[in-house]
Amino acid sequence: MGFVWLCAVAAFTAGFFVWGSREPRLDRVWKILHGLKIGRIQSLDPADLGLLRDELSRFPDLGPALLEGRDLMLLSANREGWVETEKAYLLVVLDQGPAPRVKLRWRPQAGGRAARIVMAGEKDSIEVDLGIRGDASLAIPDGVRAGGVVEIRLSNAEDSGCRLSEGLQVSGD
Repeated sequence: MGFVWLCAVAAFTAGFFVWGSREPRLDRVWKILHGLKIGRIQSLDPADLGLLRDELSRFPDLGPALLEGRDLMLLSANREGWVETEKAYLLVVLDQGPAPRVKLRWRPQAGGRAARIVMAGEKDSIEVDLGIRGDASLAIPDGVRAGGVVEIRLSNAEDSGCRLSEGLQVSGD
């Protein structure tokens, strides 16, 4: 009987250490946000994007604390709103107030490729055609801003090899 107890204690101890060595979810969120901000993370995988959205809904004060009174904020690396990554992520307010407005400006550096921007939320997505050099100002629909994080990407990025960093500016309107 003593041997069974010894094995049970050893199994419990091993399980406890495995459980304790997992990375806390908010720690992972912090690392994701920092990686986006400095440009180390160019594109979120679905698991990390889901984690970010889950934690924003689980902790309702997290989003407003990050936004500091603004309606939206570009999470991805940028210079004065000019995106420096292949995809961009926008943090938006989740309250039931008026939809935040975003301004998109496409000014490609070389080649003059037309841009069709996809703004994807947790439940819905929209496409905005900016042409070769264009501007758009729009209210972010509720279905797109659901989840608090909007992914912005080029719809034809895989085909053309084009990246947002070639000339997209994102700002609040």
